[in-house]
Amino acid sequence: MAAEIYYFSGTGNTLHMARELQKRLPGSVLVPIVRAMKGGTIKTGADTVGIVFPIYATTFPDIIGQFLERLTWDAAPYIFAVSSRNCMNHVFSQMDEILAKKGGKLSATLSVQMPQNYLPVFKMADQADVERMDAALEARLDELTAAVLEQRVQMQEAKKLPFIFAALYSLVRFFSFLNRKTNYFNMANRFYATHACTSCGLCERVCLSERISLISGKPAWDANKPCQLCLACIHHCPAQAIQLKRTGTAKKGRYHHPGITPDDIAAQI
Repeated sequence: MAAEIYYFSGTGNTLHMARELQKRLPGSVLVPIVRAMKGGTIKTGADTVGIVFPIYATTFPDIIGQFLERLTWDAAPYIFAVSSRNCMNHVFSQMDEILAKKGGKLSATLSVQMPQNYLPVFKMADQADVERMDAALEARLDELTAAVLEQRVQMQEAKKLPFIFAALYSLVRFFSFLNRKTNYFNMANRFYATHACTSCGLCERVCLSERISLISGKPAWDANKPCQLCLACIHHCPAQAIQLKRTGTAKKGRYHHPGITPDDIAAQI
């Protein structure tokens, strides 16, 4: 099997998952989506293609859609997709719509609940929760890997919601739409560094958008470059000096996968 596993990861959840999949799929290689996107058309010669991605406001990040638009092949590969948060099936349906335009489709899908990292809204998980989710991940990936190795169709079962939850989910979808239309309420321009900053430059190294530079020893975010909103800068800062305006991030803790280093994140660029 010639397999390529494409991934996008700011705090390490999806990179950890991609590495675990690589262990299970002999001969597979990992390909950072950020690096792949620096060229033009992305052409794969693999017979199996995996896409591992986070969830942003109930759907996939913009870079995943852009990647799918640029992905090409000669012979349609077996394609599987894995998200690092539980999601509804519309996420995979939207991916399929993009792939269908070029004669491709998803053959296997899986969403897995990894630790939350969306700091503007949520408080971060404690170590016990992180360990529990990591343990649960193993069995889910084993199940998916069996389908991939056999090249069989295994789509995530559609969830049927009671009426009240379906109505609430519609509100969540609207909020998701609002987030995307407002670029997550202008989050890209709300980062700042406090006096706790030690000028270590780690935020500059892990920025997947390459929009951070140190000016007079302090990080500055280039407003002319689009932000991937991966939150790598805020979560990997060793001094927890980076904050987001008007979100109370100073009191919510920080998270990055314990098996992933800042160098691992920076290697995607």
